[in-house]
Amino acid sequence: MNNVYDLNVPDDVFEKSPEFTTAELAIAAQALGIAISVSIPILDAMKLVASITPNAKLRKDFVVAVDQIRCGESFKEAFCMGFSGLEALNDTSGFLDICGYGEKSGNLDKALLVYAKNCSEPFSLAQQVGRSNEVQLFTILLATYLKEYSFSRALELCIQRFRGEFYGVLKKICEFIKTGGKISDAFAPHTQWFDPFFLAVIKAVDELPEAEADIKRAFEFLAKP
Repeated sequence: MNNVYDLNVPDDVFEKSPEFTTAELAIAAQALGIAISVSIPILDAMKLVASITPNAKLRKDFVVAVDQIRCGESFKEAFCMGFSGLEALNDTSGFLDICGYGEKSGNLDKALLVYAKNCSEPFSLAQQVGRSNEVQLFTILLATYLKEYSFSRALELCIQRFRGEFYGVLKKICEFIKTGGKISDAFAPHTQWFDPFFLAVIKAVDELPEAEADIKRAFEFLAKP
């Protein structure tokens, strides 16, 4: 997953950018927690989250934190030094403390998801990445069906709920998988429907030894608003 995410943003954009909000940080924390949970390496996960973050200040802080981790700093220390925008938030210590606890306990992904869940401000990861209502409904339905059925059968049940162009897209995905194709390869061509974060998570899970089982967990994460 190296060199996949374009993080090139002019420095003058960073200087003019406002501080980020707690809700924006919560979205980033949720996305990072999901990415780490599906076994995306932490540096790649951070670059992925930076690539979907519209706030240039938060985006820059992620890039700085990545550099700090590369230099050998812990996740918490990297955020302390890299996230200058945290100073403007009332819950700074809470975010850093939960990152430190998660890192020490080996449950950083869970800690980040807990932080996002406890955020007092409303936010939506799906909305930030530009996920359409149709795709989000599909994701929720598929996550539900996967609790009882195989991926192919769950996908077939989902297809019945849609019409029009998106129905055609899902039909192509289903047919590709039935012929033995990988799940991530089935979704990959349809970038007009599925956002980069969605595709990156599916690709990461599809490369795991127990992809069929792990894909269920991935869709449970992706189905969250």
